[in-house]
Amino acid sequence: MLPRLQSRFPINCFPAFWRFSMKAEIHCDGNSISLNPFVNGLVSNVARALIESLKLEKPPEKRVEFTLCGEETALTVDGRPVSLGLTTGFAARLVGETLRGMLRPLKGAQDAREVRITVELD
Repeated sequence: MLPRLQSRFPINCFPAFWRFSMKAEIHCDGNSISLNPFVNGLVSNVARALIESLKLEKPPEKRVEFTLCGEETALTVDGRPVSLGLTTGFAARLVGETLRGMLRPLKGAQDAREVRITVELD
């Protein structure tokens, strides 16, 4: 039997910015991708996990946006760019490949040159 994984936070104690409902949008080469409730929840939760793992100084209040363009990955939180470069760019590569893997099965996202994933906090 596998050991039970422990979260950094108790199940109902996520930081206040994640207690709101989240709405995800994906745009591939300028075209909006339709998201059903399952995919919306998946994208929102993956974004939440990535942001939580990055341990930002100031948590998001309204909006998180990931932009994937070629091999580049950019993050904007409430209109402020957040550096993912650090020293080796490992964080940017890990975040980018995680998001690309999540997008791979979505219709319209497979061959996109630029992808923008936006999560709005209500």
